[in-house]
Amino acid sequence: QFQARACYAGAFAALCNNLKCDSSPTFGATMAEDKRVDPATGDTVTFKELSAAYAKKYKNNEIKDYWEDECKPPVRERKPRVKRAAKEDDAKPEPKAKAKAKAKAEPKAKAKAKAEPNAKAKAAAKSVERDPDEGLAPVKGFPSGKDAGAGALAKLKTFTKCVLAEYVWLDAKQVPRSKTMTMTSRPSKVSDLRVWNYDGSSTEQADGHNSEVLLKPRAIFNDPFRGPPHVLVMADCWNAWDDKPAIGNTRAECAANMTKYKQLDPWFGIEQEYTLMVPGKVGEKATVLLGFNKDGSAPAPQGPYYTSAGFGVAIGRPIADEHYTMCMEAGVKISGINAEVMPGQWEYQIGPCRGVEIGDHMTMARYIMLRVTEKHGVVCSIDPKPAEGDWNGAGCHTNFSTTAMRAKGGYEVIIKVCEAFGKVVKQHIQDYGEDNDKRLTGKHETCDINTFKYGVANRAASIRIPRDAEKDGRGYMEDRRPGANCDPYRVCNRIIITTGECMDQDIVTGGGAKHAAFVFIKPHAVYDKVKDLVKEKLAEHGITIKSEGQIKAETIDKKKLIDVHYGAIAAKAVSMKPSELTVQDKAQKEFETQFGVAWSKVMEEGLVYNAMDAAKKLGITGDELGEKYDKLKKGETIIKFGGGFYCGKVDDIYVINGFYMSMRGKFTAKGTSIYYYEVEWPADKLAWSDFRGKVLGGTDPATAPGSSLRNIVYSKWEELGLQAQPDTGDNGVHASASPFEALAERCNWLRASIGRDFFGQALLASDIPIKTIRDWSQDPSVEFEGGKKSLFDLLEDLDGTEVLKKAAPATMFTSKYIDNQLQNDNPKSVYFQRACSTIFNGSADDQLTATADGTTSSFACSEVRDGKKQAALAQLKKFDDWAAEIHSSTQENLAMQVSARQSVLFGVLRQVEVCTLLGPVRVVATLLGVGASEELPASVVYADPVHDFAILRVAVAHLRRHGELCATELPLRVDGCHVGQEIQVLCSGLGNVQILSGNIACVDQNPPEFDGDNYDENTFYGRLALCPESRALESSGAPVLDSEGFAVGLLTAPGGLFLPLDRVAYVLECLRQQECVPRGTLCTAFASTPFAQCVRLGVAVCSSASAPCALLRVLRCLPGSAASTRLQPGDILMELEGSPCTDFAQLEATLDCVAARSDAGASTPAGGVQMMVCRGGKRIEVELEVVDLLSLHPSAFMELGLGIFHEVSYQTAQKYNVPMQGVYAAQPGLVFGAALRSGAVVLAVNGVACPDLPHFEEALCRVPDGQRFSVTW
Repeated sequence: QFQARACYAGAFAALCNNLKCDSSPTFGATMAEDKRVDPATGDTVTFKELSAAYAKKYKNNEIKDYWEDECKPPVRERKPRVKRAAKEDDAKPEPKAKAKAKAKAEPKAKAKAKAEPNAKAKAAAKSVERDPDEGLAPVKGFPSGKDAGAGALAKLKTFTKCVLAEYVWLDAKQVPRSKTMTMTSRPSKVSDLRVWNYDGSSTEQADGHNSEVLLKPRAIFNDPFRGPPHVLVMADCWNAWDDKPAIGNTRAECAANMTKYKQLDPWFGIEQEYTLMVPGKVGEKATVLLGFNKDGSAPAPQGPYYTSAGFGVAIGRPIADEHYTMCMEAGVKISGINAEVMPGQWEYQIGPCRGVEIGDHMTMARYIMLRVTEKHGVVCSIDPKPAEGDWNGAGCHTNFSTTAMRAKGGYEVIIKVCEAFGKVVKQHIQDYGEDNDKRLTGKHETCDINTFKYGVANRAASIRIPRDAEKDGRGYMEDRRPGANCDPYRVCNRIIITTGECMDQDIVTGGGAKHAAFVFIKPHAVYDKVKDLVKEKLAEHGITIKSEGQIKAETIDKKKLIDVHYGAIAAKAVSMKPSELTVQDKAQKEFETQFGVAWSKVMEEGLVYNAMDAAKKLGITGDELGEKYDKLKKGETIIKFGGGFYCGKVDDIYVINGFYMSMRGKFTAKGTSIYYYEVEWPADKLAWSDFRGKVLGGTDPATAPGSSLRNIVYSKWEELGLQAQPDTGDNGVHASASPFEALAERCNWLRASIGRDFFGQALLASDIPIKTIRDWSQDPSVEFEGGKKSLFDLLEDLDGTEVLKKAAPATMFTSKYIDNQLQNDNPKSVYFQRACSTIFNGSADDQLTATADGTTSSFACSEVRDGKKQAALAQLKKFDDWAAEIHSSTQENLAMQVSARQSVLFGVLRQVEVCTLLGPVRVVATLLGVGASEELPASVVYADPVHDFAILRVAVAHLRRHGELCATELPLRVDGCHVGQEIQVLCSGLGNVQILSGNIACVDQNPPEFDGDNYDENTFYGRLALCPESRALESSGAPVLDSEGFAVGLLTAPGGLFLPLDRVAYVLECLRQQECVPRGTLCTAFASTPFAQCVRLGVAVCSSASAPCALLRVLRCLPGSAASTRLQPGDILMELEGSPCTDFAQLEATLDCVAARSDAGASTPAGGVQMMVCRGGKRIEVELEVVDLLSLHPSAFMELGLGIFHEVSYQTAQKYNVPMQGVYAAQPGLVFGAALRSGAVVLAVNGVACPDLPHFEEALCRVPDGQRFSVTW
């Protein structure tokens, strides 16, 4: 049985080696005759000769591996015949040269051959997912490498030396599909293959009008049907239009989660049961089992068929055996087969596999089975219950383990994971296949689908733990619930998510339960007596030394360990040039006041140097520069620009951090060293502040506690053998200032891995990306209490648990992303306006809160709902200091960049990272005419709640090619659109900038639909007529230019629709004046209606000269709003505030004006407007309340079980035509995912009404942990 083998990869490897080496009767003969080049000597030898040469030093299997992996066939070169004689004459000294070459190269090469198995094992253990570039062996007579494409095929006379590649993928129903292409060469790795495409409308993965789906290669196998050199390619499907996973592509999510939890090193093994069926009519499902009687009647009861042999019991063996052989030839990791308990039912086992490769190999095995059954004229069914009655079903038992389960004590981990599985039974069953309830009945070695239990050697349990795992205290677990028709990617994805989250909790808890620091004796104090003192003091406080050792000055200098240790201080002194440093305006003014010369002037004259360059300039050593720097006086000849950032005048130049070179020299002077200790202790026994304050002592050893290490070294320096009494710089001993700084120091000094360090794992388990951890390790400045502060300083002396709590909400606030500005999330989901600086320190208005049981959490935002946002707007810098991107809300689009001079810059804006919480958006801008791609931080300043555009703040001055960028500015023209006007569109087709010419066809188009919804309202769009037609029209965000080069519109959707710039310009002007942007609304959607149609609705006929072209008709009113009680659909707007109002621009301007007056405190009651409408031929006067649309947007959200909920927004209420009450499920998550779809509006929980987020949270807090509850939505 597979269960006995799944835990041991070594047994599986041995099985594969045996099959590979012994199954071919010609293997020995082939090696005996074949000749290859030994890379150690350069000789061409046979395997027998190679074995004879290395037999005394290496084992036979090692020599075989060396022969197969390293020795290549000789390359034959055609040489002129005239040189043959010379070659024979020159052959005499060859033995001597050969012996010399052998003596020189053999040891190294043989050592490599001997180390080969270990190297392979390390490489395999390092990667969870199968290496996508893992190669296939070349085939003699056929070219190998990257496919040259159709252009190369066209130049070939015949295709006889070409290679066939059959792409295999899963359709919308997880059924394998395939198509084959001709290639110029045999791919040696996955990257040699092309991305292909197919018609997704025929596989239910795309619509007919937009049907192209891409096939991205993920794994490569030998083609066992056509034979070498042909290949099978496992691919997954991606939409061609947005490069997102296509319908049915569950591999993408699985691969992402396997990468996320790769430190667990998950192993999977799947036992695929299948049933052979007699074919029915074409297109109809087979119903008669191959092992049943021809009349369809059942054979003898199950029992004799399991692992059977013989006619009448082992039914279908030729098919099972051929499938086994074909999988082996293909390279599929198939590890066994056996007959199952029902006649005609078999099982094959795939694995052990690491990570997502289990899905690749299982899918390819299923495809090969379909091909085999084609040949034999039978049907392979993976129905979980193929036969009714007292017959077993068909499952896909999934064996699983992680490193912790396979290690000593792993049995406890297995039990813990089983308990975690029991808490999310419903989610697992949903991912374990359809119609599984017919199989999981509690009979036939199954557990009832509504019951969860685990047990040792219990095949009637949901999870079976092998007896050996209990006996050995480690092993694996077998989830017996997945059905035969399950999607292996979904199954393994669900398993790794549940396991990962379970392990994350333990990892985070463990990260705070233990403290680990890096301690070292500084070079001036490295003496034996000091070492003894340090050990004695550490032991006195219960601190354990894990490792200790010496690091010499040469190593410190060569690897720049001290430079990394001192981080920003060292970087400014050594690696960064003055031009790369940022000196704030305030600091520049202080510099000019103190030195009498402007900072910009000394920079232009080249008088500023970093410490290293200054020493070279002055022709002195670093120590001599340090002596000069120490004599500078604060306020006269030296100035502090910021934390660890000093500038001093030495002779006639200005030096940055000149003190550092002498400080560095103390660690890199020849003959010196540091002596380090890697220590740890229980966090509950000694707080980090006490470790630093009482055990180590303060920076000044003279004032440190008398019992501290630093004070003892200071007091007894002569007795301990020091040459001089310590001071604040040479204070004897260093120790990490915080758990995070300790991690950074272990990574620097000891070359530790973040992913393997216990505290690094805790940070990763807290959903802090590894890139962020690396950025933080450089001690960046972060915004804190109105200023910038060192991240290390913020975390100093905190215990591990406190560091993990404080770090988690601040993951996006590194030095690259610091700014005080308004932050908006996507206006189509949740809308936020708040200042960033309050997030890290957790002010009273902005804080994370959680209920006692930890089931829910809410995030309160500081936005005021009365529209008075002056405090928030005060956070904005002057508009002249920055530029903004205007773009539409697609994932990737073009952008116009608007500078302070009201002109635009053109580039491609690609959204790289979308944050769930508030924070900057990372973008990549490809600039017109520059052709370079630069990554810039950007943040949302304004997102219009109605029209499809947003404004981002981008630091344009930080671009390396800022000068070239400014040369492409395009001025705005607000009122420059009219029908027939000639225009040009700058767009991006397939990544290339294009310019299309055309005309404006109309300027009164209805707003476009986004994702099937009419998001925009109360405005007109223009439509372009372009020649030639191009898919580049989908370049949302591209500027529309008139003949004079002015930007007159913003391309916003496919089909040539564009948004005029009047609203954009209005918003920009408000921002220039540092005013809030008013957005008045009547909670009513209007439609522009031709005058003739309005006449039919009751509007009085007037002369054609005075008749307007169209009037505004009420389309719908938001239920529950003031307008819903006074207006009716079909009402025609005649007058607004006493004046005729016939177009959207006039309507919006009036409403915005009223909203602005209301924000300013005007006496207008509730911001009302007078309106005259025509209803059924009668004119009716109504007074309506104007509401600030921004105040209607949700200002808080709640996260629950990977779900996101917030109050119903204005747009959602308009879409559903419901009142703005209830809680919107932006993402249902795990708790609500089974019942709700994304976009649902929750009205009640357990019968308790939830009109808003606080009531929703209160209702959920009443639900006991683990109990079911009802939801009305």
